[in-house]
Amino acid sequence: MKVSRNAQRTIEYLHEHQPTTVARMVLDGGMNSRDASNAVHDGVGRGVFEASRTPAQAEARDRNIS
Repeated sequence: MKVSRNAQRTIEYLHEHQPTTVARMVLDGGMNSRDASNAVHDGVGRGVFEASRTPAQAEARDRNIS
């Protein structure tokens, strides 16, 4: 399964590059943006990764929800 393989690559990447973004993972090579995004989304859904937001991102999200 491609997603599982990409999730494993993401885990290996994160061991050396934390914190990071999907965009940074793509710039560093190894996966295209769709594969990286899918791997992170799958990993977060399975509880392997934890998504976090900067205070500015959280504030912007809260403004859009209200």
